Amino acid sequence: MMEFTFELSPWEQKLDALQAGDTISALDLMALLEEEDEETVLEALDALEQKGVTLSIRDLPNLP
Repeated sequence: MMEFTFELSPWEQKLDALQAGDTISALDLMALLEEEDEETVLEALDALEQKGVTLSIRDLPNLP
């Protein structure tokens, strides 16, 4: 019988380390997800919400 193990992606590793009440900056999350497709980004945002992690947008630039 073959067993398969998959390594977590960088964003999954980061999310796994976060706990309810923690905060992650939007820029950090964007950097982790920049190579991912839209479905994966939505999955990551949903996972943040389910874990109770806050997404901080303070570090995003203010555009006119």
